Amino acid sequence: MAVLISATSGNPKSLTFFCTRGSGVDGLAGMAPCNEAGSHPGGGALRIVRPLLGVAKARLRATLTSRAIPWIEDPSNQSLAFERTRWRAARGNLEALGLTSAMLAVSARRLQRARAALEAVTDTYCEEVAGVVNADRCGVLRINRQKFRGMPQEIALRLIGRCIAAAGGLGEPVPLGKLEPIVAGLWQEGPGDPTSWTLARAQISAAAEVIQIEREPGRLALPVLTVGGGDRVQWDGRFAIEIASGLGASLDLHALGEAGLAALRRLGCHVKGTSALLLAPSFWSKDGLRAVPAVDFWAEEGLEALISVDFTGLRYNSGIIGEARKDDLDRH
Repeated sequence: MAVLISATSGNPKSLTFFCTRGSGVDGLAGMAPCNEAGSHPGGGALRIVRPLLGVAKARLRATLTSRAIPWIEDPSNQSLAFERTRWRAARGNLEALGLTSAMLAVSARRLQRARAALEAVTDTYCEEVAGVVNADRCGVLRINRQKFRGMPQEIALRLIGRCIAAAGGLGEPVPLGKLEPIVAGLWQEGPGDPTSWTLARAQISAAAEVIQIEREPGRLALPVLTVGGGDRVQWDGRFAIEIASGLGASLDLHALGEAGLAALRRLGCHVKGTSALLLAPSFWSKDGLRAVPAVDFWAEEGLEALISVDFTGLRYNSGIIGEARKDDLDRH
């Protein structure tokens, strides 16, 4: 776990600013004092901590001045080309209407409490025991559509947003305005309703009983890396890769693709050529295909102890949840 300390301080972002953008609770709550932000180049989780959010800008500046500690001013904070700066310039008019900095700070704290409560409820729906979401080792998330329709709409939005971010591997929130039409479509029934969407590198498809979310094929080339003993990397934002120090020669890491699928079949591994499998990580040497962990293919004994691959998935999930490994192999 890497921790980034941010010295951001001062008043919370204007609620009025976020209302003009049509933000939900997350946007109105402003900056969180602590949040996860994907991963750092070393492969571990990255946590951003903002310990000075509650400190007034004037107080922070006076403290630094008294201790002769220099600081850096962001010039964009003074430029009227940015909307946030124009809102700050209008602060006097807003305060005359009762929208004081103190009141905005109170509202932001209350909204942060509401956001934390919504996230906690979403966590419970995401847990394996709830039987709502299931993930396999190729990075496909499947949602029970009947149970999905039975949850509150705000929770449904958050759950689908998490699944899209996980399947696409972007590691950032999905825009609410683009998410709402998809969730509305998933709640509807009927032959005229759309059954598939793409958003944030993810492909969402819906059948009568299951919503399936996976990496969108063909949009962008997937990463090609060389890994060796002791390496830890996050591949395509979706898979945590860890190589034991005992591995000898380095290996090339890239998506399986059609060539890899053909090699798998030549080597006696009978699998279905799903798009998710074609986009799953595979390991190669000059001698050919060495490993495809998603379908338990290992070219030689002992490689499975040296190469670890986990679909990062949702924050509670690493690897398989809710299904037997045999079901995954039969599916792919």
